[in-house]
This record gives sequence, C-alpha cells and structure tokens, in this order.
Amino acid sequence: MEVGKSRFGRRPTSRRASGLIALGAAALLACASCAEPEPPAPAVLVDSVTFESGEVANVSLQTAADGALSVTDSVARAGDLAGLALLREDDEQFRGDLGYRSEWQSSFDAERDKEYWYGFSVYLPEDWDQGDNEDFFDDRIIFQFHEGTGSSPALSLHLDDGDDRFFIRRRTDDGFEYLWSMEFETERWYDFALNVVWSRDDDGLVRLYVDGEFMGEYEGETLVDGRLVYAKWGIYGQPTRIFLDEIRIAEGHENGLDIVSPD
Repeated sequence: MEVGKSRFGRRPTSRRASGLIALGAAALLACASCAEPEPPAPAVLVDSVTFESGEVANVSLQTAADGALSVTDSVARAGDLAGLALLREDDEQFRGDLGYRSEWQSSFDAERDKEYWYGFSVYLPEDWDQGDNEDFFDDRIIFQFHEGTGSSPALSLHLDDGDDRFFIRRRTDDGFEYLWSMEFETERWYDFALNVVWSRDDDGLVRLYVDGEFMGEYEGETLVDGRLVYAKWGIYGQPTRIFLDEIRIAEGHENGLDIVSPD
C-alpha cells in the first residue's frame, strides 16, 4: 500500500521516533497554453471555542462524570478562562460502552477535498497523569479528527506517558502511521496548528505548526472511509488532567495560520 509522502523526518520505527529534515523546494512547470489558476481562497473562521464568559460554544459534552468537563480561571492561554478536562481512574464509560472519555465535540463538519486550519492550545499540569485504568487501552488521545464511521480517528494527537512526548498518528487502510513526536514539559502552554486537506486520494495534506514554528508535512491520503470530519478535544483513554484553550477552525487557504493562532 502506498502511504504517501511524509516530510516529518525519517520514517519512525516506533511512535517515539522523531527528527525533522528541511523541506526541499518544489519545481513547478509552466504551460503557456494553460489557463491562469484561480487565486487561493482566503481562510474564513467557521468555529471557535475560547471558553470565555458569554460565548455560545457549538459543542457537545461527552463524559460520564459530573464536573469532568469544566471552565476554569486558574490558568488560561488568552482571555480569562480555559477548559479543563478530567478523567479519573474510577470514572465510568461514556453512555455505557462508548469508551472512557471526557471530551468536547465540535458540531462543525469539514468536507472532503477542502482545505482547513485547526488551532488549539494545550497545557499539562504536573499532575496530568491521573493513574491507570486496566480495563481500557493504554493510550491518551487529546485531540482527534473523526470521519463519523465508527472507526478510529483519521488523525489524532496523543500523550506518551512513557517518555513524556506528544505524538501524531493517522489511520490507514490496515493500521496506523506515526507522523511526528516531540518531548513536552509541564506547566506551560503549547500552541498547535494543523493545515489539512481532507482527501481519500494522494492530494491530501497535513502541515503541523507548534508555537508558530513549522514542524513538517505529510502528503497523501488523509481519509480512509468517510466524507465528513469533526473534531474532538479533551481526553480519551487513560486517566488524565489537561487544560485546553483557543480552539479555532478555519476553512480556506490564505492567512489560515494567523486566523487560528491565539491572539
């Protein structure tokens, strides 16, 4: 199976592998008889959740425990408030058998063959690791993109508690491909931005920025079996405590990074 081109660095042998390489310049061939290409569409904000007072957030809450998803003024990336997601060892599964999770889900559906920007900020306190749940898989997904087909997310950001790393993976026809990883520190904010073209062909794209710095890109299929994509953030998997803020989604190309980045 052809998995596409990843410019996030050497293909990792495990999810902990990392190391980026510089991107080469692409050569474009001009054709005198070709029509002038249409200019890229400017990006437009289509969804925003900043947790500030009075904001109408287009999200649903997925948690089985009271108070597991809350708004706090103890720490914020911008403004006065942030979201706090908490999943404890003794929390029940969401709706009986839908997994151990405390997540917000956006009501916005991204469409196949279109370009989007996703921005979000993550803060890990010293006590982010809240223990173990032997009844569930050993993973911690904090931001994920679903095709709505009941399968694993098409693209997801995880915490590796073994060596304190973020990592990103994408779903393939027969498993997962791990695109990137980076060590993290506690008690500080990380600003993530993803530029994505959702596609079931080889023209799909994922570009990653962390704290405004370009990390690398992947070119190839970004969808497996769906046509629409919705975003979720919080914690899914093992017990975890995490803060999130400044979630923004934009559709289009030009100036997308500025639109979804924190003020």
